[in-house]
Amino acid sequence: MKFLRKHKKLIIVLSVVVALLITLNVLMFTLFSLKSVEIEFETGNKIITNEMQNQIISEIDLGGTVFFKNKDEMTSKIEKKYPYVKVINIETILPNKFIIHIAERQEIYAITSLNRTCYLDNELKVLRINEGNFISVSTNAIKLDLFGLDFDLSAFSEGQFFDISELTINSSNKSINLGEQTQEVLNNLLNCFQINNRTLVDLKALAKSITFGTYIDYRNGETALQAKIVDFNDFEIFILCPSENLEDKVSNMLFAYEKIMLESPEKLTTHKMTVYTNKKGENLVLIEQKS
Repeated sequence: MKFLRKHKKLIIVLSVVVALLITLNVLMFTLFSLKSVEIEFETGNKIITNEMQNQIISEIDLGGTVFFKNKDEMTSKIEKKYPYVKVINIETILPNKFIIHIAERQEIYAITSLNRTCYLDNELKVLRINEGNFISVSTNAIKLDLFGLDFDLSAFSEGQFFDISELTINSSNKSINLGEQTQEVLNNLLNCFQINNRTLVDLKALAKSITFGTYIDYRNGETALQAKIVDFNDFEIFILCPSENLEDKVSNMLFAYEKIMLESPEKLTTHKMTVYTNKKGENLVLIEQKS
């Protein structure tokens, strides 16, 4: 009894702490237990059906406190199973709801080999694999040629990424890694069009194919990356060192291309365009007759 009287205040404090911990624990697993999941689209939706949305929601296990859910694991699971879905973030709405903010991945590029085509988005994620001949039309994906290489597309499946960051090219008896630069250009090309108030529709309408290769950079004599865009008139646009100042180069290219379309469309069959950076660091456009 003496002990209780002596430590009465301490016992009261400990009792309050224990009561608070019990209350907090109850709240964590009742009030803050995940009860609902919703989807919100950050961009337009053409492919992701209502049925698919319900399937995505069903991938999230209800119950368990919202604070301890592994959102990275959820994101990875959803994006792997549903290739066209890009999870922007999973928002927690207290006390017990998740909102999955998603965007629809869009088919931009196509890699073909042996009657098989992989359709890729701007991050080079494989969205769809199709057996049969690829047809180049202005509403279809843009055909890619990566240094004339033939890839074993049977090794890829939907939901994987077509990683070319380690791709090396042999030049002058040495290996040069141009894969990382190439991947960067492909990742950013659509964004450069959008910055110039153009859309994916405009990009596809312009580019029938994009071929990546090399050239000798006159500024330093080194082997460098080159991208060749061919339009549906077979007009060739060469972008030299496209990983340098791509936004400015795309802007200059669009201005020059649209000027040709308006003022002298006959040049589309007789001339070619080169977009480059000179030794002064200026981004220029050269339009010359085909040789």
